[in-house]
Amino acid sequence: MTASKVSIERAQALLQAGGLVAFPTETVYGLGVRADDEASVSRLYRVKGRPSRNPLIIHIHDKAQAEALAVWTPLAARLAETFWQGPLTLVLQRKADTKAIVDNACGGLGTVALRMPSHPQAQALLRGCSFVVAAPSANRSSHLSTTDARDVERELGDSIDGVVDGGTTPLGLESTIIDAQGSVPRVLRWGSLSPADLEGRVGGVAWEDACSSVSGGGVLQASGMMARHYAPRTRMRLNAMSFDDNEAVLLYGKRCPAGGRVRLNLSAQGDLKEAAANFYRMLHELDKTGCDSIAVMPIVNEGLGVALNDRLQRGSWRGKLGGHRNVDG
Repeated sequence: MTASKVSIERAQALLQAGGLVAFPTETVYGLGVRADDEASVSRLYRVKGRPSRNPLIIHIHDKAQAEALAVWTPLAARLAETFWQGPLTLVLQRKADTKAIVDNACGGLGTVALRMPSHPQAQALLRGCSFVVAAPSANRSSHLSTTDARDVERELGDSIDGVVDGGTTPLGLESTIIDAQGSVPRVLRWGSLSPADLEGRVGGVAWEDACSSVSGGGVLQASGMMARHYAPRTRMRLNAMSFDDNEAVLLYGKRCPAGGRVRLNLSAQGDLKEAAANFYRMLHELDKTGCDSIAVMPIVNEGLGVALNDRLQRGSWRGKLGGHRNVDG
């Protein structure tokens, strides 16, 4: 069975009652829960199979909400002015006196991750709630994110209470997460905002790339930092330039080698925005083919390609000895 499709109004009522509801954003689908209810947040962690130390992203609809929840810095104000509403998550010190967010929604940390989505259905949902909504991606922990309501239903079934169907999300990659507690923006996860976006639109600010992989019981500052994450069920083989007969193949660009059983091209034109929009949808399709493995062609490591390659590296992680399996074969 799968979760039922619900209206915005029904979704708000379900959230009010402590339910779990998936909804679209401009990046990927989120799995929403009221952030002020410890039992509901704990259920979300159980349903996703998510480590309890992995903080959730809090979704807000205006800056006043953000300022009520976190200690606002000049850097945060500058980034929010430039990129909100949009695919940016800011990590800030959580205000100690707020009752709107329970400790387990923040992974037990003294910080909070805030995002203001631009998707009209997400905005309508959030504006109609009298509480703050926490929403990680709508998928099982470490699995592929979802960019289509059908993939949400396949991934989570009837373990959640409803899905707001907004079709396919336009950007296709998660938000970029920046620690804005100090004077220098520390990028904890690259996403739909690329290095070029920061360099081109936040002039005079030198950002620090603080992305890393955390395994075992290490501290997770933000979503998307697990060593194994964003992974299909089928084994992936990266930087492939030849393909076996029973492989599903993820292509990129005009000049693609022959071979493979099932072939999908992220962007025949080599357009990274198109590739990002297609990324999870195509991986979901290839993951359902029953092929022995998914072979992925090289993707240029610039612009949005930085985030795409991060997802591929984490999705192909095979443990301590092998590290990232970023090899042909």
